[in-house]
Amino acid sequence: LMKVLSTKYHETAPYAISPEVFWVHEGVWRLFPIELGEKDINVIPPPEFVEVLNQLGANLDEDDPDETA
Repeated sequence: LMKVLSTKYHETAPYAISPEVFWVHEGVWRLFPIELGEKDINVIPPPEFVEVLNQLGANLDEDDPDETA
């Protein structure tokens, strides 16, 4: 949705900088490429984003009382 809106309003919004989506983490702005096709959407997250998601997933596994070792 963010990509659709940024693309749609980039040309007409006051002070629009870019139609691209960025992820800001720890003060660093990273391009978060999203390609909109006719029937598909391709999301190419920055490697740092994937790393954070993996860390969150690992933390969830540690907190799961039903998880057996």
